[in-house]
Amino acid sequence: MLFLGVLAILLASVSAKPAAAQTITTHALHRSSLNGATVVMSCGNCVWGSYANQASSYEIDGWPGSGAGSLSVTGATHSSSQGRITLTLGYTGTFSTDQRIRFRVNWQIPQSGNYEHTNYVTVFAADPSLVVGSVTGTPTEGGGQASFPVRLQTRPAGNVTVAVVSRDTGEGTVSPSSLTFTQGNWATDKTVTVTGVDDSAADGDVNYNVNLDPSSTADTNYNGLDSVDVAMTTVDDDGGPTVNAVTISSSPASGDTYQLGEQIEVQIGFSQAVDVTGSPLLVLGVGSGTVQAAYATGHGTATLTFRYSVLAGDADSDGISIGTAAIGLNGGRVRVQGGVGGANLSLGSHAITNSSNHKVDATQGPAGVSRLSVAQPHVAEFERGEPIEVTVTFNKAVEVTGTPQVALTIGTATRQANYARGSGTASLVF
Repeated sequence: MLFLGVLAILLASVSAKPAAAQTITTHALHRSSLNGATVVMSCGNCVWGSYANQASSYEIDGWPGSGAGSLSVTGATHSSSQGRITLTLGYTGTFSTDQRIRFRVNWQIPQSGNYEHTNYVTVFAADPSLVVGSVTGTPTEGGGQASFPVRLQTRPAGNVTVAVVSRDTGEGTVSPSSLTFTQGNWATDKTVTVTGVDDSAADGDVNYNVNLDPSSTADTNYNGLDSVDVAMTTVDDDGGPTVNAVTISSSPASGDTYQLGEQIEVQIGFSQAVDVTGSPLLVLGVGSGTVQAAYATGHGTATLTFRYSVLAGDADSDGISIGTAAIGLNGGRVRVQGGVGGANLSLGSHAITNSSNHKVDATQGPAGVSRLSVAQPHVAEFERGEPIEVTVTFNKAVEVTGTPQVALTIGTATRQANYARGSGTASLVF
């Protein structure tokens, strides 16, 4: 699309010589509008009596050399009665970074001498456009949401308002209904959220668009842009499989608390077999925050398995929770096996609140040995039949199952010291 640029560069009116009223104003052009653009330079009080001001010379100064193309003045029109000159620009070539041009006009004022007027113009390498980022999430009839960021490509001359419209409000609604960009926030992403709408029809997954229209704007370049469609799909949940069981199928290695690096596994049971595409996620409530368990297995069966490895800093003293809307499609799909109908992903009454057998504490990491000591013999060395007692001290209390051993090197032989006592404390005796 070609953007026709017309720039007016004005000097304020004054009652004395115009040189005292010189101002420098920065305007903007875009690369695609540079060839054929006009730049108007005027002096508001350059007329004395019956004598008019005229421009005796003009030039473009500061245009880059090789690599930015060729810029020239292809025509100049004088309006001497108003102290005004219109320069028409010619341009061939291309450039990838913004450029700055300096225009200079030398005004010849009868009875007053010469007056030089200088002004700067920025030429943007990029054309005005909407920049739409990647869509994350998926709208579902169970209330699932998708979102995407929007910003402007270039700084506008005035406020740009972008209307946001769902092309099928029976499948998805949008928020907000409009985005306003200014000269101060044009480069900052604004988020559009699309929420799936529930219906009672087993109509399968429905495709539609969310339209972005920048037609209401104070910048004529953006006002002339075509609207942009963002593709959406709302996943159907009518007549499809439903969740009938939620089980935390893993157990902590010690007691009821997962430590750093341990894996939390959750199984979601459905009323019938489902097919899985992509990488759905399961949101787990851990402490005051949330983490995401990744889909692991279950395609083609009625049970899906999600897994999460505990990271440093994770902590939940009263047990993890799994909310009713914990399953996120993350761009994937969960639908009836061999069919098109999406599964109803709401956990409903099967949601879990503060599972006390599944706490998390990765604030200190797993227990580690901090000290090793050997009890002294009765005399200078251990005698035949005298027990050797070894104490292993940890940095936190540990629990013992089975019969662990500690290997002792005695001369050239290796002997095993059997666990004796200490479970539930920070010191184990062998």
